[in-house]
Amino acid sequence: GTETIAPFAKTDNEGRALFTLPGSDQRKIPYLSYTPQAYLGRMVELILQQSPLRAHLDCVYENDMSEALKVMALEGHGLAWLPESAVTREVKAKRIARCGDAHWTGTMEIRLYREKGAQREVVDAVWKAALAR
Repeated sequence: GTETIAPFAKTDNEGRALFTLPGSDQRKIPYLSYTPQAYLGRMVELILQQSPLRAHLDCVYENDMSEALKVMALEGHGLAWLPESAVTREVKAKRIARCGDAHWTGTMEIRLYREKGAQREVVDAVWKAALAR
């Protein structure tokens, strides 16, 4: 399958994101960042490098877990790149919104691997659940 990672921020009373990319030198956007060693942090770096515009970000918080960044974004502390599947409910409830257009997003391909002939019940259960999707 695939997963989209995109920039999200808390919404105002009208459902609009509090921050809009790319920001400016005068109005840098508070940035909730993944740690450099986090996989999603490397994904965001790639998105930023490939963007035709320069993002004006001021890193105010770092964590390697998207759920921690989501909580900080929901509290209005800044913008965070998050997997869309992690914010589905919050987007529907208009508590969080995308704060940039398509060139600020990335798509990850998700692959599952298992040892051939693995006989562990939990592995088989996860594998069957993944195949059912």
